[in-house]
Amino acid sequence: MTGAAAALLAAAVLFALLRVTSLGSIGELRLGAGSPVMTDFKSTVYYPAKAYADGVNPYDAEQYLTRYPAPEPLRLYPPATLLVFRPFAWLTLDAAMAVQACLTLLLSGVLAYVSLRLAQLPTSAAAVLLVWGLILLSRPGQWNLLQGQMTLLIVLGVYAAFAAGRISPVVAGIGLALSLLKPNFGLPTAALMLARGHYRGAAIGIALAAVLNLVAVASLATQSGGLFEFGRLFLGTGDQLRFGARLGTELNVFRVDGVGFITRLLGVRLGVVASLLAAALFLGLVAALLRRRQDPLASDRQPDGAVAGLLCCGVLIGMYHIGYDLLLLTWPCLALVKDLRGLPRVVPARRWVQAGLLGLLAFNYVTTFAVLGALHAEGALFWIVASLNGAALTALFGLYLWDVLAVRPGMVAGTVPLAAASRTPVSVT
Repeated sequence: MTGAAAALLAAAVLFALLRVTSLGSIGELRLGAGSPVMTDFKSTVYYPAKAYADGVNPYDAEQYLTRYPAPEPLRLYPPATLLVFRPFAWLTLDAAMAVQACLTLLLSGVLAYVSLRLAQLPTSAAAVLLVWGLILLSRPGQWNLLQGQMTLLIVLGVYAAFAAGRISPVVAGIGLALSLLKPNFGLPTAALMLARGHYRGAAIGIALAAVLNLVAVASLATQSGGLFEFGRLFLGTGDQLRFGARLGTELNVFRVDGVGFITRLLGVRLGVVASLLAAALFLGLVAALLRRRQDPLASDRQPDGAVAGLLCCGVLIGMYHIGYDLLLLTWPCLALVKDLRGLPRVVPARRWVQAGLLGLLAFNYVTTFAVLGALHAEGALFWIVASLNGAALTALFGLYLWDVLAVRPGMVAGTVPLAAASRTPVSVT
């Protein structure tokens, strides 16, 4: 079993290597990754960190793009990212990309191990290698690796924030601070921590993130000629805002969040206020159900499968997210595997629906520009293909809402009493 799992992991790594080297296309279907390889790493990590180390404000799009061959202007990532990723500035671009690729491979294994632990499944070598390989073969895992995204670090931060809220507020706070490097993860994570009553962890995380950002802002303001000028550059005017709007339109195909799905369903683009209201509605539903389902016996326990799924879907569905962010569902996916193993022979139909939806989100290689182009998708076909992930995540969110509503305090999702489940807290350290 261990040998087979190791072979799967090796095949996943080989597939990624082939996509950036010799793998081309089959007919009109492009299989190679081509020029977009490491684009996100260059534009959001390496060149911004390089500019910051050189004393150049990367939020000054005109000066930044003149001096550095970044693929795009720096988007509104918080200044703390410049401090966290500054070590990459010590390396050449090729060395930095190699380090990033190795770091992503390593963190994929860490995600596999942590998710198995949180799902209370065996963490044998075979199990870790198997999940590790499946992560790298999945569409989100491949996309994250080839783009050089830092999503795995953020996902592990979210997991620490949710799993260690009462067990270790310091660990939870550090996790929240990491997740706030991407506010679309960090803001809903902070809100849900507060909804669960994890006030100390939330306070530590917010304070730590504030300190990191203030340190970076202080030096950036000096470089920019004052705090007001830095604020103007950070918020962006003219070209940067137009670039952001154009990019949002181009990437709309890859959106998986509920707001993006609603936008496509209605055929109109929601404004900022409407999007925020929709996000608040999604998060409000999650928070209300979590407060309703408080279990005194579970105050120091990990979230069960239903709550873990609801928390992770709640983070993803309310704010802007695209495909690689679905890595956040690794824990709920493995929790469902554990539930299916522990249920009686007659499995509720909604469990199989959940499994199917998670499988679709993990291995949907259809919703890509390559496949859409090969299919010459237009009209209804384009709408269906482009909506697959958004529809699946929205349906999954609804099923987890049902689970949390249906489960009485003192019961794990499914039919297994809490008394029969392990009461040993799982450390994320």
